[in-house]
Amino acid sequence: MNYAYGVEFVEVDPVFAIGTEQVHLPDAQQDQRLQQDLQVDRQRYHGLHGTAILSRYPIDRARILRLPVCYDWYGNEYKAISKLEQGRRWSADKLFRERVERELRQGGRMALIADISVPDLPTGRATIVATHLENKCPPACRQRQMQALLADVKPDRNPVVIAGDLNTTSRDNTPTSIRNEIMTRVTDYKFWIGQAVSHFHPLGVFQATLFPVRYFHGYNDPTAWHLPILWDNRERPLFNTLDKFRFADAHAFDFRGGRGRTLPPRGRTLADSNQRGGKGFSPTYAFTRDFGGLVGRFKLDWIVVKPFIEDPRRTEQSYRFAPHFPVTMRELNESVEDRISDHPPMTVDLPLTEPTRSAR
Repeated sequence: MNYAYGVEFVEVDPVFAIGTEQVHLPDAQQDQRLQQDLQVDRQRYHGLHGTAILSRYPIDRARILRLPVCYDWYGNEYKAISKLEQGRRWSADKLFRERVERELRQGGRMALIADISVPDLPTGRATIVATHLENKCPPACRQRQMQALLADVKPDRNPVVIAGDLNTTSRDNTPTSIRNEIMTRVTDYKFWIGQAVSHFHPLGVFQATLFPVRYFHGYNDPTAWHLPILWDNRERPLFNTLDKFRFADAHAFDFRGGRGRTLPPRGRTLADSNQRGGKGFSPTYAFTRDFGGLVGRFKLDWIVVKPFIEDPRRTEQSYRFAPHFPVTMRELNESVEDRISDHPPMTVDLPLTEPTRSAR
C-alpha cells in the first residue's frame, strides 16, 4: 500500500520496558521464532510516536498540520506530580486497573492530511485527514483544536474524511493539584451558578436527583443533548462545530445517520459513519476493569465524512461517497487475551458512485 507517516512526538524518557515482554508459545519451534520477532534493535529505536495513512490509491500530496497546544508533554510531565494527582492515579489503578504513567516527550498533537487520487470521483481526488486530539485537557481545548483543523481544510473542494482519536472523554484529564482545582472553580462561571442553584433554589434538589439520568444520558454518546449547568455535556460543542461547518464549496459533513445505511439498523446523529449500540455509540476504549460496562467505556475514535451534500441532515441529497454501514470491531480486537490494541479498529463504506438501492 502507499503510505504517509507523520511524527507527533519523540519519546525522550528512557524506555526501560521495551523488549521485556514475556510471551511464550507451547510449541518450541514457534516460540523460538516468536522470541526472535520480539527482539528490539535498540540502535534503530528512535521512540517516534505518530500517525499514518495507508492507501491502495496513489497519494498525491501529504502534509502535517500542528494543532494548538493544550498540554505541555515535556514541561508538565517533567514536574513532580502533586499529592492530589498521585491519589487520582492510585485510584485509577486500584479501581479500574488503569495505570497512568508519566510520558516525557517532545512534540504536540497534529493532523496528517493527504490528497489521494481516486479517478472514480468527480474531483479526481479525496482528502484524508488522520488526526489525534489532546486527552490531557478540558473538552473546550479539543474544540479549539478541531476549529483550527477545520479552518485549514475549509478551502478543500474534494470529498473529505476526518478520522482518528478525538479523545472525547467529556472530562478534563489534565494532571491536577489543589491549586489547579481552586483556580478552575474560581474562573468557572458554571461552577458558581451551579452552587447558587444548589443552595438557594429548590431546583438544586431536583438537579442532584438528575445526576444518574444525566450520566447515562451521555454515557458513550458525546453528541448527546447539552444544556449548561442543568444537563451538561461539555463535548457536545465540538460536534456542534462539525455540524455547523461549511466548506468553501458550501458542502457539509454528513450527520444524517439513516437507519437503512447501518447494520443493525440504528438511526440518529452520525449513525451511518460511527456504529451505534443499544445505548449511545459502540465504545472504542474501555478500562481493563469496567464493572460490566457500567463505567469506564468511552467513544473516543470517530469518522466524519464530507460527501456531495450541502445540508448535514437533509435526507433528499446525494449518497455518493456518503458513509454507509460502519463497524467497530470489538470482537476482533478482543479475540486474543490482551487485546490486539487498546482501541478497536473501525471501518465505514464510502461508495464512489451513487448507490442504486434506496435506503432512506
